Amino acid sequence: MVYSWAERNKREPFEQHIRSMLKRWKNVYSEVYKAPLRRLIGSHADEAVRCSIILHDVGKLTKLYQKYVESRYKGEKARLGGYRHEVVSGAIAALLLRDVEWGDYVVAAVTLSHEPILMGQVGEAGERRFTLTQAYRSLRAACEGGEELKLECEGVQVVNKLLEEEGFSWRLEEEYRYEECLRGLKGAVIRITTLGDVAVKRVKVAALVHVLTVIDSLSASESRGDGDEGGTFVSRGAKKAEVAELWRPGL
Repeated sequence: MVYSWAERNKREPFEQHIRSMLKRWKNVYSEVYKAPLRRLIGSHADEAVRCSIILHDVGKLTKLYQKYVESRYKGEKARLGGYRHEVVSGAIAALLLRDVEWGDYVVAAVTLSHEPILMGQVGEAGERRFTLTQAYRSLRAACEGGEELKLECEGVQVVNKLLEEEGFSWRLEEEYRYEECLRGLKGAVIRITTLGDVAVKRVKVAALVHVLTVIDSLSASESRGDGDEGGTFVSRGAKKAEVAELWRPGL
């Protein structure tokens, strides 16, 4: 089994987390956000959200990350260095959705789903904004010295099952070439940040990021409890101020 999070003797199955997020979107958040997101993103807003949910943690399926999760489960000290799983998730999403009209919004939302942490690393590197140098670090780390980014087979099967169940035709592969991933992410970043009406694109991405981030934190808090302060702190504020939570608390 593959996991999305672990602490000493506690861990969260990857599939359980994604299914919890999809359930929360369908049962609560879609009723609040589907209409405004459609006005922003278009008729495929629902597909964009569900696709973002399924792909946002794909970077946790790398062998590097799964070894990290296993060490944490055993109570051992474990570090990922400069690796950011959401950057890898965004790069792979860019490859899967390269011919999809709304694909770049999903790529951007997935990449920025943990923006405070990501931008903290960017600041530590002396940069003002996310750069390809930051993407390079995560993608290189995922390749573990080689040229191929390898995902755990079981995790790939889970994602493909979820994609099929949700009516999507794209399928995840077990291996991706480093250069292909970097090129795919670079293309999406350029299209979002430099082409067309950039301000409008930023609003669309921000709306998608908001929904993805809140649902992610709330779903994580259910299975992780108080064991993951960094990953679930958004849920505390959401339960007090998020319109969907106040309108229909719980599931």
